[in-house]
Amino acid sequence: SNDPSIAISGSTVHVVWCDFRDSKKEIYYKRSTDGGANWGNDIALTPDDDETSNYPCVAVSGDTVYVVWQDYLDNCEVYYRRSADAGSNWEISERLTYAEASSIYPSVSVSDSKIHVVWTDNRDGNFEIYYKHSGEIQPDNLIKNPDESGYTGDDVYNEDGTDQTSEQTVDPGDTACYHVRIENDGDVFDTVAVTGTGSVEGWTVTYYDALEGGTDITADVTGSGWAIDSLCPGDFTEIRVEVIPDAGLPADSVCEVLVTSISERDTSRLDAVKATTTTQGGYQPDNQIKNHIDVTYTGDDVYNTDGANQTISQTILDGDTAIYHVKIENDGSVSDTFTVIGTASSASWDVYYYDALTGGTDITAQVTLPNVGWSTGELNPGDFIEIRMEVTPVSASDGSTYDVLVVSASDIADTCTDAVKAGTTVEGGTVEETETLVYSIDVSTLSSCKVGVYFTLPQANNVTLSLFDAAGRAVETLNLGMTEAGSHTADIGDAALSKGVYFVKLEAGEKVLTRKLVLTR
Repeated sequence: SNDPSIAISGSTVHVVWCDFRDSKKEIYYKRSTDGGANWGNDIALTPDDDETSNYPCVAVSGDTVYVVWQDYLDNCEVYYRRSADAGSNWEISERLTYAEASSIYPSVSVSDSKIHVVWTDNRDGNFEIYYKHSGEIQPDNLIKNPDESGYTGDDVYNEDGTDQTSEQTVDPGDTACYHVRIENDGDVFDTVAVTGTGSVEGWTVTYYDALEGGTDITADVTGSGWAIDSLCPGDFTEIRVEVIPDAGLPADSVCEVLVTSISERDTSRLDAVKATTTTQGGYQPDNQIKNHIDVTYTGDDVYNTDGANQTISQTILDGDTAIYHVKIENDGSVSDTFTVIGTASSASWDVYYYDALTGGTDITAQVTLPNVGWSTGELNPGDFIEIRMEVTPVSASDGSTYDVLVVSASDIADTCTDAVKAGTTVEGGTVEETETLVYSIDVSTLSSCKVGVYFTLPQANNVTLSLFDAAGRAVETLNLGMTEAGSHTADIGDAALSKGVYFVKLEAGEKVLTRKLVLTR
């Protein structure tokens, strides 16, 4: 046992030496934690081989112990090993010199966690003293989308991805791919552990050790870390991160993936980049509604489950029918099929649904069947289908209202829905039967084929009368202007009217009344 070296920190004494106990020279270490009164076991620091390891030197700073020695593993070179927990455990050995000539008799010292090493070297044909120090330790993570030419985050170091974040918006079920570069910005060899966010509910996150193809390293990255061994200063490794939202996720769902690289030399030295993935409106039905004689629909790009801000109302006489048009549009970015479910008839109201704005097939049985519904068939993005809804009071009391809700849901993502609402109010009696003035309207056909309109206003108001055909096309509009309270008559139409179904709409301020008329001549 020869060539001893000693270092002391507090009451802990560290000793290394060269020992010939197994017919070869190896470096051994032992310590005392009570100022030399008692000693622990001998620990072999050099590999169990037939080469010679000798001339060790030890230095200590706090609980970190540093040992250098000369070794004949490759040539006569200087090697280094470190313990971060006062000698209990030791990191792997690292070669410090690479000259073809001999590097011998090393010595080590440490100050403020920087390691200084000197040795004798004859690489220039004669023995000279050489020196090196530990330098800076700094992993540098960078990130980019695959179609981008340059990475984001060069020389930016933090633990939350600030100023080094990439973003993508994809359809549910599609893949967002990110490229991550792990670079050694220090000036010494380093081993880096790469960790990353794993899969979460609704999102699958996978890591690969190449920008294309490669090996799945997800288990390591999301576990204890994927190791990049002996990364030279300035060198880098690139990996790929794939983030996939489930097909059923609604629009604007967000997943943030943090990828962190940590130096194994100094775990306080790290860097992180962030990938933020958002789902776009991949699956989104858009229900819209209007009275059959209105020109435009209400509710475009409004999505909810209760018809708020996309509700239409009509007031009709007992026995008349309120007709509504409903448009079901694919506002998503992929082809989809929607299931339509609507409110059914009640004891006092009849509700019927048809697959066309005029005529068509009665689809009431399917629409009003809970948990089944009527299918629109496949709609491409931007395409739509229109259906008709007819609401008739059969025994409803005057002034009562029946609300009908029509809901469409994506067949792929059934949480993606939209709803519109129609509120129909029954108003009994005619003008002649009304004792107290209320808003009312009645119609009849004159001999000239003009339509006679009889209406009552409880208060003065601006009045407009409109005549529409069964397809909702305007035939004529009369602007009567400010009209006094009371009963009034007006004629609308002309002799050119052909037989068929027509509708007269009275607009008095915010009050809208509609009456149906059948010409049989």
